[in-house]
Amino acid sequence: MKPSFPRAFTIFRWLIPSAVCGLSAGAAPLYKVNNSDDLNLLTSWSTTSGAQAPNPGVLDPSDIWYFNEVTMLGSKTVSLGGNMTIAGIGLDYATANSANDLVINAGGTLTLNGGTIHGNGVHLVGGSYATAGIVLNRALGGTLTINSNVAIGANQQWVNSRVITVGGGVNLNDKTLSFNTAGTSVTTLSGLISGTGALNKATGTGTLALTGVANTFSGSVTGVGGTPVEGVPEPGSL
Repeated sequence: MKPSFPRAFTIFRWLIPSAVCGLSAGAAPLYKVNNSDDLNLLTSWSTTSGAQAPNPGVLDPSDIWYFNEVTMLGSKTVSLGGNMTIAGIGLDYATANSANDLVINAGGTLTLNGGTIHGNGVHLVGGSYATAGIVLNRALGGTLTINSNVAIGANQQWVNSRVITVGGGVNLNDKTLSFNTAGTSVTTLSGLISGTGALNKATGTGTLALTGVANTFSGSVTGVGGTPVEGVPEPGSL
């Protein structure tokens, strides 16, 4: 005989997949749209490169934020709007080099956990960098300035072919922050560097400048090839 189930069981059976799927619905590449909305607002983002919509349904700590010229439509100065945790940031043009500078205002803390970020401005297009917190891949393009505090949530690399300036504090949280500094790029950490962990200029001929004067960081600093650097984190360059 075919078993008979109460109607309530049937409804519950169909609700389970929807609820489970919703748990991970927010993890996605997101693209900054053409407005000055705070970055913690859904209206600040599109799930599609080159389009101002649709907005995501939720923001997730594993999201990757992309800032490209076909979606952002010009340089932007924006605020976090509160403490935020994401995988990382990609700032590169998708089709043609144009004004695409990004400034994140002071206020709040941006925690970067690292993720796989693609270097052509669009997720899954072109080459990618694993365990990356920030990627500025192309030799031409916008500059990135972060004046909020930054927390390093996991071991990661920052890839820079142009200009990255972090004016807020950087808390290493006992993690290793590695720098891939290509060409004549300049990466400047001018805020207070705190916590233990390690700063590692892993590769590249670009400049890594540590210009803060009140650093409390107590970890190690190494240059290209693993050479220990003395006198850092006092102000100086690698």
